Amino acid sequence: MNAGSAPYPARRGLVLRHGISRTWLVVHVIGELDVSTAPGLRRHLGALVENGHNQLILDLSQMHFMDSSGLGNLVSALKRVRVGDGRLALVGLSPRTTTILRLTGLAPIFATYATVDQVADTSAETSSTA
Repeated sequence: MNAGSAPYPARRGLVLRHGISRTWLVVHVIGELDVSTAPGLRRHLGALVENGHNQLILDLSQMHFMDSSGLGNLVSALKRVRVGDGRLALVGLSPRTTTILRLTGLAPIFATYATVDQVADTSAETSSTA
């Protein structure tokens, strides 16, 4: 977490923290992403996109649980950033989250990376070769 970045308590069981990595806004999702916390994340990500943040990294490395509501949030966030010609990257996926994405057929639609730095590095390489 960068200095000055305050946690955003979406609801009990979920904390969101922000940071910046080059041109990306990083949202660290901490805790459980389920039916009770998903609406808070949806509203928060929607507000970020409405305020012009269309390059988002969701760092899920500290997310301990995700149900179908959480999965729906990821899909919704992806659709929102794409409308604004943006990009969404998921990082730090647990084996369980990776399996959920694969079993639901959603794995191919998400850009996934091991680390935040890997997203930034890949983006820099892409823009320098374009």
